[in-house]
Amino acid sequence: MTGSAPRKTRAMMYEQQLCHLPASVDEMYRRIEALAPKRYAGIVHDRDITDAGRPAADHLHVMMEFANPRSVRSVAKLLGDKAERLEAWKAGTENGFSYLCHRTDGARSKYQYDPSLVRANFDYPAALASIESRVSKARSHSNIKILLDDLLEGRIDREGLISQLSGSEYARAKRQIEDVYARRLQVSAAEWRAKMRDEGRRVQTIWIFGPAGTGKSSLAKQYAQSKGEPFFVSGSTRDVFQGYAGQHTIILDELRPSSIPYADLLRVTDPYAIEHEVMAPARYADKAIAADLIIVTTPYNPMEFYCEQVRGATVGRPNDDIDGFGQLERRLSLVVEMQQKEICLSEFRVELGTYWPADGSSRPNPYSSFARGSSGSGNSAHLYEALLDSGTVTAD
Repeated sequence: MTGSAPRKTRAMMYEQQLCHLPASVDEMYRRIEALAPKRYAGIVHDRDITDAGRPAADHLHVMMEFANPRSVRSVAKLLGDKAERLEAWKAGTENGFSYLCHRTDGARSKYQYDPSLVRANFDYPAALASIESRVSKARSHSNIKILLDDLLEGRIDREGLISQLSGSEYARAKRQIEDVYARRLQVSAAEWRAKMRDEGRRVQTIWIFGPAGTGKSSLAKQYAQSKGEPFFVSGSTRDVFQGYAGQHTIILDELRPSSIPYADLLRVTDPYAIEHEVMAPARYADKAIAADLIIVTTPYNPMEFYCEQVRGATVGRPNDDIDGFGQLERRLSLVVEMQQKEICLSEFRVELGTYWPADGSSRPNPYSSFARGSSGSGNSAHLYEALLDSGTVTAD
């Protein structure tokens, strides 16, 4: 799952009518070059036809590929235009560059522009010919190897690859796709870690605990959204990192002691994890973690969580088989307790052997079911009547 806040991406498409450009076409290209994209290519579409059969307004398309993810909003600001004029291109950079001349599947019925009309900082006609050759081979021979190579090199994303396969092809190649995708995440994570090391970044872990209905997940997601980039929310308790795709914020939602081994939890939350590769356990292939913010939501405070894990891990084994609680405590940047009516900063009190609210930290809790009111009890009578009136019941 990802948030809906302004996102960061390596691939984005700029589109604007010429009459609404914030500057001349030449000036817009100069602004794009100043962004230092790894590759960019643009073209003026002046032969398009609307669905109503009338000539469309002339407009500029520019596909940009960056070495590292960039904020859509910040790029738009530097171009002097609105963020709505930029689209994070989920289908992959090669698809975006192909679209400039309407060479993608969804645009074959549109006017086919000559590649020589495209203005780029690389040999666009040669690149387009190479893309079309690979796509043609993949289609004519069902060549999964070509698609897997494209996935590994980042020329196509996982969903884009799967969309080009039939059901039987996907069934046969599913394990290969997952293995190559896991390797792609490793490569991307290594590139990201190098950048974070240069910036002196460390992993932060926020632990939010409290009873059900206190709004732990809502608070965690709101904070993740405020960072303005995609975030990951953990899946089922049997496969916590199912669906993780390299997001830099991870929410381990409603975590239970049985959900993750203590050693894995320590590895993921290590403040210095950015300096070395960290792999999280997953069903098909372990996932390379590239996160600098971990948010844990759970009914347990950290000491309770640890004690439960010790009980589960030491059945029939000596207690020193599991690391001490101090290893987890040192990894936590912030511990928050949520109750129905209040939220407070929580600190570990050695003399009590547990967590205790910090003096003066209490705040009203606007996220709880108490604060928001009951979600459905007032409508239960109407729902009951609608349920019974939904059809005629015939006795057997």
